[in-house]
Amino acid sequence: MNTPRSWLRAPCLLLVVAGALTALGQAQGRISCTPNSVQVSGQPRLAATNPIARALELSKPGTLIELAPGDYPAFAVGFERPADDNAITNGGANSRPVTVRALGRVRVLRHADGGDTIAFVQQKRHGFLIFEGLTIQASYRTAVIFYEVGPGQSHDSIHFLDCHIEGGYDHLRRTGKESKWGVYGRALKDFQWRGVRGRSTIHDIQHEHAFYLQNPAGDIRIENVDASRLGRTFLQVTSRIAQGPPGAGKITVRGCKISDVCLAAGDDFKGGCSLTFAGRHQGTVWLENNQIRTGFDAALSALTNPGEPYGTGALLVWAPEGEPVSELVLLGNRFEFAPGCGDRPLVSLQGLRGLWLGPDNSLRTSSKYPALAIEPLGEGGAFQTQDLRALRVGTPLSIEGGIEYRGQKVEQSELARILEPK
Repeated sequence: MNTPRSWLRAPCLLLVVAGALTALGQAQGRISCTPNSVQVSGQPRLAATNPIARALELSKPGTLIELAPGDYPAFAVGFERPADDNAITNGGANSRPVTVRALGRVRVLRHADGGDTIAFVQQKRHGFLIFEGLTIQASYRTAVIFYEVGPGQSHDSIHFLDCHIEGGYDHLRRTGKESKWGVYGRALKDFQWRGVRGRSTIHDIQHEHAFYLQNPAGDIRIENVDASRLGRTFLQVTSRIAQGPPGAGKITVRGCKISDVCLAAGDDFKGGCSLTFAGRHQGTVWLENNQIRTGFDAALSALTNPGEPYGTGALLVWAPEGEPVSELVLLGNRFEFAPGCGDRPLVSLQGLRGLWLGPDNSLRTSSKYPALAIEPLGEGGAFQTQDLRALRVGTPLSIEGGIEYRGQKVEQSELARILEPK
């Protein structure tokens, strides 16, 4: 990933402000910010053109940074060179994170020069940061980006709680702000994006995914998020050989509501499946109490090419580089496409070692494709290697639209026996 030039500038104003703040000494527990100032507890308030970056530089493990309502500029964390929009900090520590908390409506604005709204790079190693209550405008590339790291490094324990991403693009009118990703991340470890006091929202991303996560280095939790009108998927996880070691950790997606995604005109409105896991992951993918609904907004259902059904699929697991996902658990999910919508199976599972179809899942579709396809035929009618080794089926399990296993229709009652020796 190329470094935007804006992160590397070091204007004279930065030196003046940084010198004044350094004279205050390190923060002792609390820092308050307005959109144009920073105040260490018990010290005079000082003007700052990028208060969040300056406050992070003053923080120590356990510091609480409070943001007064208003609009704040984009910022980065962890570039080595001083710049007005970059924080050089170690962050927090295990059990003593640095917390950046919005007190009311706080927006982090699109980067004035493009690029990314919030960027993390590990040139200066940092971690254990919590951001609470931010509304983040997506810049032309991302709202939040985690840059590529060095061998053996990771982005450790960075959490976004009760935060929102605004893409600003109208897919129906094809107008608005350009954006590519909501969150783009490499080598994340203990990453969280969760609605805690309420629902997190992500909407109106133009080109691609709400979450595009590559080669995870540890656990990931995405919970209580409402997402709609995205160019591509809600979540795509890849672990390509050329980009690092296999993915590791438990990936949990819980309580999310996803509607009308994969809408990018540049992809002919077919930008993948709502949830996509592209193999080579050594850990459990846990999907619980999520809803995916497509085709129930009459206006959006016009976003397809002539003769093509609206929508794609709800869930895809596959192994494009031959190494499977260790395990998939599905509990209490509701995946539903309106009649005639979808150009592939609603749920397509291959490149997977173990599968638990837990109780209270509901899969509903009425297209010509099945609701559930396990190890489906590939292009040209060939099967890939049979990866599935363990299958557990709970009840009640509601499937409307048919089931296929290795190209053959099967009944729900047969699912639990399909791996038994013949």
